[in-house]
Amino acid sequence: VLLDLYLDSSGSMTNPQRGSAAIVAGTILSLSVLRGGGRVRVTSWSSAGQVAGDSAYTRDRVEIMRQLTTYFGGGTTFPLDLLRARYPENQPPAEGQRHLVVLSDAGLDTFLGRGQEEYADVAPAVRRVIDTGSLMIIGHWRGQSREQAERLGYDVAEIPDVMQAPAACAALAARIAVYTPEGATRG
Repeated sequence: VLLDLYLDSSGSMTNPQRGSAAIVAGTILSLSVLRGGGRVRVTSWSSAGQVAGDSAYTRDRVEIMRQLTTYFGGGTTFPLDLLRARYPENQPPAEGQRHLVVLSDAGLDTFLGRGQEEYADVAPAVRRVIDTGSLMIIGHWRGQSREQAERLGYDVAEIPDVMQAPAACAALAARIAVYTPEGATRG
């Protein structure tokens, strides 16, 4: 399993120094994948240009925690340019099952291209080349953006309160652990 975890570290998310349930949730997902023999890549993101993360998947727990606890506290612009570069459409699938997880709040609209329309095609293209895509929203995400994400094949989970994020991620980790590509469809 290759877990590609994108963690929102904008100002609307809790700073890790004050105890962030989102960090705990990301840790649960990461450690679950490592326990199953997989590898993890963590990307922390905030405003345009505020992105941190390694390009390689790793099993190094210290590196994973360093990335999980990176906090910018700026605005919110999902790094669609980076996502496009990491998932070129003409590249054969990487070894292993690829699972993309985005943990954010209402800023997730930018994942679908809001405010960066030149990248509006990235989320649909990426969904076609990964095994599963999960968007975990802290708060509520209603309307056309949620419907659009679901039409593209992304699983959308609303977490009404940030303190419920760890339990939601534990459930997602359990689903990833039992995922089998036989009979599964992409996109």
